[in-house]
Amino acid sequence: MTISVTSNEYSVFGNKAIALADVAFDSSYPTGGESFDPETLFGLHDVSLALFESQQGYSFQYDYTNKKIKIFAPAPPIVYEEKQTPSSDIVTTNYPAAFFINATRTGNNKKFRSTGIALASLSDDEICLAEQMAAGERTQLTVKDYDRLAGDGAFTGGTTNWTFDAAPWTYGTNKLAKDADGTNTLTHDTFAAVIGRTYRLSYTISSWTVGTVTPTLGGVAGTAVGADGTYTEEITATTTDGLVFTPSNTSRFTIDSITVYDLSEPVYLTYVTQAWKDVWDNLVQDEEVAVATTETSLANAPMAIMYADRTSATAKALTLIDEDDTAASGEIAFYFSHAADNIKAVHADENNKTVKITYLKKPASGFLCDRQFENEGATKAGGDPYTNTFDYPILIWAYTGQVPINGGATQRLIDYAGTPAAGEAVIDWFTPGARGAGAPATGTVIGTKSDVTATGAGVWGTINEIQNLQPLEIKDGVDLSGISTRLMLIGV
Repeated sequence: MTISVTSNEYSVFGNKAIALADVAFDSSYPTGGESFDPETLFGLHDVSLALFESQQGYSFQYDYTNKKIKIFAPAPPIVYEEKQTPSSDIVTTNYPAAFFINATRTGNNKKFRSTGIALASLSDDEICLAEQMAAGERTQLTVKDYDRLAGDGAFTGGTTNWTFDAAPWTYGTNKLAKDADGTNTLTHDTFAAVIGRTYRLSYTISSWTVGTVTPTLGGVAGTAVGADGTYTEEITATTTDGLVFTPSNTSRFTIDSITVYDLSEPVYLTYVTQAWKDVWDNLVQDEEVAVATTETSLANAPMAIMYADRTSATAKALTLIDEDDTAASGEIAFYFSHAADNIKAVHADENNKTVKITYLKKPASGFLCDRQFENEGATKAGGDPYTNTFDYPILIWAYTGQVPINGGATQRLIDYAGTPAAGEAVIDWFTPGARGAGAPATGTVIGTKSDVTATGAGVWGTINEIQNLQPLEIKDGVDLSGISTRLMLIGV
């Protein structure tokens, strides 16, 4: 982006100089601001004050340190299912985030882990902050897809979903050998590519002696390989064809550990933005606690939990459960609003393990405090399990990506348009009184099953009631053609 400066006026009053100018912007704003050097433009070495006129809902701010003009606009306090396509396994939110409520791909939940976990250490369908959420900065997350072959490429116990000829292929223990002459292919039966999607294919060749093998995915041939090693390449599909390995006639090798990950399936993020200042001011990130088989404490009374991630021993995300239930291995319960002893006793498997917890602390007063609901049971029939006495929509859900079930298995939240299968749930964020629907282990929708009680917690209300909203910097690429502002600089 470039800016143009016109109508320069320059005056000196005592020991200060004043410059007046019109500043116009163009079609692609760069996040972080547009370079603007008052010394070059006006001869002002040191700017004491920069004043801008607001225009068409935009406000302008001078970054004195970096000599840039930053542009701000009103922003939504909550973003629902913002569609983002990963690039190199990273997505960047449109707005600086203050608290994530859910992350999904179509029909499946993405489980949150603690900040900064490397992609290789994430399990399938997990997501984490690349870095902690920072004031005024759009948030980046690392996204792990799932193996599109569903583990078939490990050949564990057999060759399910693979087609190949007995000659030249021979199945051994957890691997497949090409041990005779022939060019008959090895084909996966169920994987079908999506045109335009980019896939990461990985496989291991061992016991190689001669020849090559070439993978083809989505109609695109990969690189022919002819040596032992683990090979990874990214292929963008041009057809809906699946995965095929074609050997050269005399080749000899063993193939194993075949996986396919979709690098470009969109994810959908529901989150509170930093425009809702009260939420941002009460965010606590990655507080470390040694949990125990007796009650332990966070530094603050929690009102919403984004994740509880065990980082010592075998690292894993802990499942949030109803506070009235007893934690099994891998589970954790919180007492919301309790200033102390707010982490209920965990299972012996977690005893004295370090857990990183990101959460919202409960303020002493104000909108968040007044509108909190917690440990709300829901058994109403008819697909409406979260009706409560105030009959308002949910603004913040306190169990990110999860719905605890009293006496049952916690459900995973999927996308709003999705149909929950067993173990999944959907929250209706918008309709007063219609809190959601889910499917517990029996496959019966929560709202029609009288003996299943879902647990609700969070903040209720409507968007127009949210207080203390702040403008946020606009994202990169916003077209500002036709936007200009009058500027006054005071300095020396």
